[in-house]
Amino acid sequence: MCNICSRFIDHDEDHYEDYCIDCYMLLETAKRALAVARRVGVRRYGPSTWKDVSLREHVEHAQAHLINFRAGSIDEDHLAHAICRLVMTEANRCN
Repeated sequence: MCNICSRFIDHDEDHYEDYCIDCYMLLETAKRALAVARRVGVRRYGPSTWKDVSLREHVEHAQAHLINFRAGSIDEDHLAHAICRLVMTEANRCN
């Protein structure tokens, strides 16, 4: 069974360890996006400052990155930064 979506994994179906291939691909993509954005963020702001940012501010920054992404801005990886901001929002919300 997939550890994320609880879908049963048929041994003849594509899978990786304890994940279905879809969840594995999503996890790997999310990890890459987080790594890209965190490298920039840690250099700019330090390693743990994101924990002190309000949920509203994280969401506003994510929205700004999405707007820049949709506008075609290539000065930084805006989609990766939006994903990272939303993950940080969820981490703060859950703790």
